[in-house]
Amino acid sequence: NGAYFATFYPMSHKSKAGDALKTFCKEFGVPDELWVDGSKEQTKSGTTFMKVVRDENITMHIAEPGMKNQSPAEGVVREVRKRWYRVMFQKKVPKRLWDYGMQWVCETMSRTYVRSHRIDPAVPLQAVTGETPDISEYLDFGFYDRVWYHDNAGLGEKKLGRWLGVAKHVGTQC
Repeated sequence: NGAYFATFYPMSHKSKAGDALKTFCKEFGVPDELWVDGSKEQTKSGTTFMKVVRDENITMHIAEPGMKNQSPAEGVVREVRKRWYRVMFQKKVPKRLWDYGMQWVCETMSRTYVRSHRIDPAVPLQAVTGETPDISEYLDFGFYDRVWYHDNAGLGEKKLGRWLGVAKHVGTQC
């Protein structure tokens, strides 16, 4: 995508791709076009993924097998992985936290300028939604920083933990 926008939805099974697409449409709106790699979860008729594509009238493009650079998203995926590995090694993050880390990388990438060689009028999330993103939740801690917290709604004793990202839909009505 031209805006370098990225988001991440961990799935327990590949068959959950349709649910991830539904969530994306609910959070960011329905995309006009969608590039997929041709996996059966994304192209087989009768799947939740194809139902969402049809119901939302999304134009779908299928990349040819072995042609990784056909999808505009491939460069963004490379950048996300590169940033995650950099954070993982610098902060000595256990591999089992990869899903939290990838989500954090996508969220911070989408809320900040990511390409120093280009001057874009907006950060990626703003280019997609049209709204200026609020980055205040991301300023207090970096991924896997040590934090003090209280259990039991703030009434328990003080404990040491690690920050894995901004909690979504907590304390708000969805």
